Amino acid sequence: MIPSRTRLSSWTLDALASGAQVLRERGTRVEDAAVSVDARCNDLPEMRAWDGVAQVAAADAFGRAKRKAADVHDLASALAAAMEQGFYGLSAAKSSLLGRVAELEAGPFEVSDRWVVTLKPIEMSAESAAELIAQRNAHQANLNPLMFAVGRADDELSDAMRAAASKYGLVESDPSASPFLALAALIAEPVSDVPMTAGIPLLDYQQQERDLDAPVTVARTESSLGAHGEKTTTAFMQDGSWKVFTESSTFAGSWRNVPC
Repeated sequence: MIPSRTRLSSWTLDALASGAQVLRERGTRVEDAAVSVDARCNDLPEMRAWDGVAQVAAADAFGRAKRKAADVHDLASALAAAMEQGFYGLSAAKSSLLGRVAELEAGPFEVSDRWVVTLKPIEMSAESAAELIAQRNAHQANLNPLMFAVGRADDELSDAMRAAASKYGLVESDPSASPFLALAALIAEPVSDVPMTAGIPLLDYQQQERDLDAPVTVARTESSLGAHGEKTTTAFMQDGSWKVFTESSTFAGSWRNVPC
């Protein structure tokens, strides 16, 4: 899934690395404990502490437990390896994306919560606006692959952990088997914050968001006096439209919107 800017910024990826270390250590402890108990049980006849049919049965049971503990260790190691790999992949992708956003916002651009590049509400002429719009579109085309890289890294981590779990018989429950499992599946599977996954092509959505932003973002203003001396302010929007505001000493004033 592709996270929003807010969600991505909130992700504490260090938890993946530290969690992987803890998981690997716990898996080792489980296996070490089972191996120790099995060895001690097998040593009992030689120590003349316990022998006979019951001891043989106990040794067999502890042997099975040791093999299961080895599976737990291997599962923990596989999950830890997936988490560590995911940590490096996601960290690199997150750093690249947010770093590029910071570079853009150091200039005349803004990046929305869903990674849409727009122009800041700064003073600009019509010529400057046209040039900045062309730059904005180019920056958007360069930002999109970085956004996809984050989503791809997140998916790869999820797939790797599922693959590791399924190797040892841990499979996802069928949501159709129970309404409670269906609810759990909905909670466990976050959808992409970028609406392209809802059937809206990415570039179309980004253009829609920019089209909503430009008509309400002021590019420049001009002040003048009307025929009767009233003060008039014209606000030119980034999409080329403008709004005219007229002040009056006798009336509350007025404004009119002129589309581009």
